Amino acid sequence: MKIKRVKFRGFGRWINQEFEFQDGINLIEAPNEAGKSTLLHGIYGLMFGEKKEGLKKRKEADWYDSFKPWQSSEYGGEIDYEYQEQLFRLYRSFAFPDSQEQLVDLKTGEDLSALYTMNKQKDRQFVEKQIGLSGEAYRRVGIFTSGMWTQISKRKEEDHSFHQKMVERMTKLLKNGANPDGFSALESLDQQLEAIGKSEYARHKPYGVECERERTLKQEVITLQEVRHQLQINYEQRSDITKQIEVSQHQIRECLHQIEQIKQKVADLRELEVDVQQLEYLYKSKAQLEQRLDQWRLLEQQILDWRREQQEVAATREISTEFFQEVQLLYKQSEELRKKLAQARDELSKVSEHLEVARTRKEQMSSVEKDRASIMLSKLDDFKAGDLRYQALQYVEEEEEQQKFTQINHDLEQLGILQDEQNQLHEKKTIAHQEFLKMKTQHTQKKESSVPWLLASIVTLAIPGGFAFFHWGLGLGALVIPLLLLWQYRRIFVQDRSRKKTEQHQKKRMQVVLEDLDHQLQENTQQQKQIMQVWRVRSLTDLLLKREEIQGSLNQSMVQTIERRNLEIQLEERKQEIEEWMKKHIRPVPEFSVSSWKEAIRNLQKQEQRAEDQYRLFQMKSEALDREITEKSEEREQIELSLEQKYLEFGVSTFGELESWYERHKHLIQLHWQIQEAEKRYEVWSKQIQEENCLDQWKNQRVQIREIQSKYLGEVSLLQDRYRDWEYELAKAEEQQRDREHVRETQQMELVRLDKTLEDCEEQLARLPLVESEWESSKNRILELEEERTILELAKQALEESSRQFQEDLSPRLTPHASRWIRTITQNRYQALNIDPKEGIQLSVFVPETGERKSVEHLSTGTIDQMYLALRFALLQFYSEMTRTRLPLILDDCFVHFDQDRLSETLQLLHQFSQEHQVILCTCQTRERELLNMYQLPHHSITLSL
Repeated sequence: MKIKRVKFRGFGRWINQEFEFQDGINLIEAPNEAGKSTLLHGIYGLMFGEKKEGLKKRKEADWYDSFKPWQSSEYGGEIDYEYQEQLFRLYRSFAFPDSQEQLVDLKTGEDLSALYTMNKQKDRQFVEKQIGLSGEAYRRVGIFTSGMWTQISKRKEEDHSFHQKMVERMTKLLKNGANPDGFSALESLDQQLEAIGKSEYARHKPYGVECERERTLKQEVITLQEVRHQLQINYEQRSDITKQIEVSQHQIRECLHQIEQIKQKVADLRELEVDVQQLEYLYKSKAQLEQRLDQWRLLEQQILDWRREQQEVAATREISTEFFQEVQLLYKQSEELRKKLAQARDELSKVSEHLEVARTRKEQMSSVEKDRASIMLSKLDDFKAGDLRYQALQYVEEEEEQQKFTQINHDLEQLGILQDEQNQLHEKKTIAHQEFLKMKTQHTQKKESSVPWLLASIVTLAIPGGFAFFHWGLGLGALVIPLLLLWQYRRIFVQDRSRKKTEQHQKKRMQVVLEDLDHQLQENTQQQKQIMQVWRVRSLTDLLLKREEIQGSLNQSMVQTIERRNLEIQLEERKQEIEEWMKKHIRPVPEFSVSSWKEAIRNLQKQEQRAEDQYRLFQMKSEALDREITEKSEEREQIELSLEQKYLEFGVSTFGELESWYERHKHLIQLHWQIQEAEKRYEVWSKQIQEENCLDQWKNQRVQIREIQSKYLGEVSLLQDRYRDWEYELAKAEEQQRDREHVRETQQMELVRLDKTLEDCEEQLARLPLVESEWESSKNRILELEEERTILELAKQALEESSRQFQEDLSPRLTPHASRWIRTITQNRYQALNIDPKEGIQLSVFVPETGERKSVEHLSTGTIDQMYLALRFALLQFYSEMTRTRLPLILDDCFVHFDQDRLSETLQLLHQFSQEHQVILCTCQTRERELLNMYQLPHHSITLSL
């Protein structure tokens, strides 16, 4: 396929613009922003259309909006191309969704559009059906953009693992580029699976939405079934409430009858209450009069009693208040001193006991040597310092270090044996390889051929015929010559076939020998790597350094072990010395630790000081108490002498007798004042009784009380009912009636509520069949989505398996193309490329110099770049053969980051590649044109301007 002409009626900045292309290299040279990318996108769009591939619904491609014409209403154009020696013109109008397309045969002018049926997106796919590739597949294989080399160059500068990432990029190119349609189909299946949704909780996916709807409908069905059950319960409750209302009405009628009876009883008792109140008033008045008369008589009797007592107390001696207070003060001082003396003597007794105990403790503690305790504390500090040194010494297991030293010596000896064996194997391999090359050289030398003898025998067969024309005997004689020639041909042919068999057998034997040597070398190298990995070194020198390090560590550990043992003995001796001293003075001795033993010794020192301080304190207290007792005894004796003189003046011996005389004198004065007050009150009360005629009033009230009591002598039941609280019982009955009426109203309201609830439930139950139907429909929809998802997953698995099988089949078909370009690019330094599809795609090349296969990961950076370009050429050629169409190669600023030498080599490769494929090369520099002219490489130049 070759592009001949492109005309844009409107595409980005190109309006009514036409471009022509030729066979070989087409160089499009233009500065940045001049429209190179627009031109290439336009070519791609005219070839494959503006619709996005891999979707069920029609949708414009991602680039559609970006390249709408700037100054034209027409969006589209036409492209002329050659396919299988036929010229076609493809018209496209990108007026999505009403886009149009037409394919015309330029030689005949015939419209070929009807020969191509439309797909689901209403696209006829002219170019796709002709070349056998989709637009996305061609983009992956035939279009090489600047972004690829830009990403690679950035990685090369920033990432130290560039080799690995570049190889991964080549592997991805083979996986995706080898089967681009399968990759697109896998992406489409992934998109469809993602569109359906995988989780039932994905609320924005159809599956999740339907699961949520099913859960909602299920809950609604359960709710409506509960409503139906509740409806039956409500009907039973309504029947019960109706019966309860009837019972409440009967109870209300009984309450009304009881209230009428209580009201009649209350009216009768109100009349009785008036008489009772009158009777109570009379009783109260009579009691008040009797109380006044009793008080008057009692006061009269009290006056008589006080006068008799006054006569009895009149013989008492008079004592002044000042004198009594003076004596009373001296007596109190004497008593206080007596109590203080008693307390002081008790306290002195206790202090004496404590003083004796403190003296004993002091004598016991005096046996402890203060200096010796300080020495023990100093030795504990020395012990702690020694223990820190003991802990600081690193403990090393000598046996373990010795084992390491023995093991590394053994591994060094084993490594030396392996390296000697490796050198021997390399020598054997070199000799075998030389013999193999020599054998190939000998086999390629010219050998005696049997073909001339065959040709000579055929030619000489004509001679006997000529002689036989003259005489048959001559013909028979002449027949001997071709027979001899045929015998010689047969002899040489048999020898040649035997020699070829021998050569093939020798080649196979030498290949077996070389493979066996390679296998032994690999095993030898692996064993050396294992030894290096065990000791984490890279070379034999590092391993020797490691042995010296282990030997030094072993010597150091021995020195440290000796020092630790000496320290351990010293620390144990010091510990025993301290412990023996502590056993004499501290019981029990605490468990050993430097801090606890130091604390115990310090406590012992504190106890000694505390015992001495307590002894001094109690001694001082005892002396102070002795002085206090002596002083207070002298003071009390002086007070007692003063009291005895006072007692002699009144003829008493104790303060109690004096106090009794003083109290009797006070009582006599009080009686005199009480009698005077009582006589005045008696005269007033006597005058009031006479004026109010209290005796006559008391007699009249007694008569009225008897009359009222005689009125109710026969009304026993009425008098008994009087003591009942009929007002309370009436209020209680009325409250009971109100409660029952409230109950009845509540029951009636509950009945109305139940009727409303029953009505609502019946309305809700009317929806139950519809909701159940929707629920079943939702469950069926979920099953359909799950079935569709299962089908897509199975299709994905099948497609992945097909893709893996395609990659396995790809290796023998792609290898010749890739090997050819690798030989050309590397100038025969690397030849055959091996593509191993097992466990991913593993790439390796054959190195003629060593006769080995070398993994791509171990090649240089420049060589890997060349390999990547070679794979691009190989893939395009592979698909060209597969589709029987020489597909064009489109390069968009791919060599911006190439230096001058690499660009020269690449352009020469493009020239070779353009012998079979059309190449469209876009660049923003002039280097490509200058180098093409320098090497006189034919090309067609197109220049774009801003």
